[in-house]
Amino acid sequence: MVLNTYKWSITTGDKTMKKRIHFSFSPLRTLVLGGLILTSPLALAQNYAHLMETVISKLPEQKNTAALQELANTNRQAADSWIAGDVDITIRHENDGATGNQGYQSWEVGAGFPIWLSGQSDAKQKLGQDYARMSENQQSLVDLRASKILRGLVWQLKKAKVTVEFNRKNLEQTQALQHLVSQRVDAGESPKFDLLVAQQSVLKVQRQLALADQAYQSALENYRAWTGSDEIPEDLAETQHSQDLSVHPEIVALREQLAVAGTKLELARINRKQNPHLYVGGKTDKSNQMADNTMLVAQVSVPLGINKQSSVAVSEQNRATVQLQVALEKAEQSLKIAQKNAQIKIDQALKTRQLSEEQLKLSEQTVGLATNAYQQGETSIQILLQMKQQFFENKLNYQLSKLDYLQAIADYNQTQGVSLK
Repeated sequence: MVLNTYKWSITTGDKTMKKRIHFSFSPLRTLVLGGLILTSPLALAQNYAHLMETVISKLPEQKNTAALQELANTNRQAADSWIAGDVDITIRHENDGATGNQGYQSWEVGAGFPIWLSGQSDAKQKLGQDYARMSENQQSLVDLRASKILRGLVWQLKKAKVTVEFNRKNLEQTQALQHLVSQRVDAGESPKFDLLVAQQSVLKVQRQLALADQAYQSALENYRAWTGSDEIPEDLAETQHSQDLSVHPEIVALREQLAVAGTKLELARINRKQNPHLYVGGKTDKSNQMADNTMLVAQVSVPLGINKQSSVAVSEQNRATVQLQVALEKAEQSLKIAQKNAQIKIDQALKTRQLSEEQLKLSEQTVGLATNAYQQGETSIQILLQMKQQFFENKLNYQLSKLDYLQAIADYNQTQGVSLK
């Protein structure tokens, strides 16, 4: 498909020699994307899903998934154990060789270990489950983070590409006009001043193109660094999606962190009491006056008071839980505001696109009139150059306003927690 082509003719020379130059302001090949006409960029073959995999592979957040899964496994394994801590092995030997020297000897071998307090094992099991849920949601967070990066890269590169192409076309048309003015000056139909003005206009557009190309190259390098590709997705436009705030990955993650903190607080309260300690072993006594005597030993130690230092741990964990509760409420408030602002941005982008279209139509008429007036010698080259430059700026703004509208939809989906994967 080709955009509409606008042509104006300028005739120079006398009755015996006429020269006609046509200006074509938009012969760019384009593609249509959801009703939006876009300038054809680099070869289009990529898709968001493919690019997402590359971006995700470069995110360090992926390490969190394995670490959380390990936490889940270790806590569940600890809860499944029938003892509450380390096992102590005791080996004891007694003899009276340095005192009575009656040949008395005593050998004792045993093992001691803590016993679960009421609810302690269940809390550890629940903590393992909480970490498992955090691990499962971690991928959603990574996907959303990658989506934010990719959305920013794609739209930055696309708009930079369009800007470069429009500035390059602007330079071509300005150079063509300079050539026309040069011919008119050589024929004595225009003053040399017109040529100087045209030359200055060419230099100005060259500078604009250089700056636009610099911005494009920078955007392309950023895009390459994250995606490993020069190609942008074929389907740029996104459908606007809305979903409940409760399923937003960031909110889910904070709620899961809060659940972990709550379980840790429960454990800290249980752990204010020290665990009972069970000791089981065997003892053998012998002496010169008696036969060997072997006994089984069983001992249970029950702490009487409360560990005062454990109360400090409870207070610290309670503070951490409250901080997460505050963070969750603040995140919900921030996301609600961000979602409203994102919708406002869509509405504003749509209105800007409509105004840009109206402005472009008026600019078309204006540059046509200015061209005819210059042909008839009724206006100066400055006016024609000014109108032509304004036309190109309005046309570029119109194309960018279309992209801004689509980017606003993508930004809205980002605030909704909708990933590209």
